[in-house]
Amino acid sequence: MTPHSDNPLVLPAGKLPRYRVDSVAYSRISGANLIASLEAFFAERPVNNWVCVSNVHTTVECRRDARLRRIQNESFLTIADGQPIILYGKASGVQGIERIMGPDIMTRVFAAPECRERRHYFLGGAKSTLEKMEKNLRARFPELVIAGMESPPFRALSAAEEDELKARILAARPDYLWVCFGAPKQEYWMEAHRADFPRSLLIGIGAGFAYHAGELKRAPKWAQQLALEWVWRLLQDPKRLWKRYLKTNPVFMYLFLKACIRGFLR
Repeated sequence: MTPHSDNPLVLPAGKLPRYRVDSVAYSRISGANLIASLEAFFAERPVNNWVCVSNVHTTVECRRDARLRRIQNESFLTIADGQPIILYGKASGVQGIERIMGPDIMTRVFAAPECRERRHYFLGGAKSTLEKMEKNLRARFPELVIAGMESPPFRALSAAEEDELKARILAARPDYLWVCFGAPKQEYWMEAHRADFPRSLLIGIGAGFAYHAGELKRAPKWAQQLALEWVWRLLQDPKRLWKRYLKTNPVFMYLFLKACIRGFLR
């Protein structure tokens, strides 16, 4: 797969077709096939046992970061967590796709009857965030099997600490290992540790824990539908996000206009 091919449709090895948004091959996912697509992992147990939940920022970063691009494109699934990604896909002629935000993926999995007996491990975020999230999840999903929660230090772990963390996760026997380090750290971590947890599906969930803890609020529906949720996020966390959006949003807008022109001329 070449980084900047203009071919909008990609059908890599695997059962679920993909479509290209610049250099990233996104899975053709909607709410209708999300759970079945995730649960397919447990029947197949492929070696690419990680799921990327990606957006405009990640897509633009993949233009220059070959490692991140490879992780996105070799994943079990790469799910669009951003309405602009879906608009790009539709402008390229792709149908049957739907934006599913990270916390919504969590909610759908927790609520799905097919996932009722699955064990969940939550890795990342602040300890206070995990505590609030656990309280909220237990109230909303009383049958949810929480196998473990851990807030690692916000620094590189020593080899001994890495081994201890691995041992704790393995002892918990999670089916779903939710990783919340932020992009691209969580993607690098999943790639580096994929072989340590061959029976678990690793999902990089971004700010998903903060939403379920009640620390972040969702944008109004109209803002989501108009692809303006990034404005809502910026207002909630301007110090962290303004440089990111200034750097990546104009680039994606250019890519989107190119996709629209190609679609019009097709």
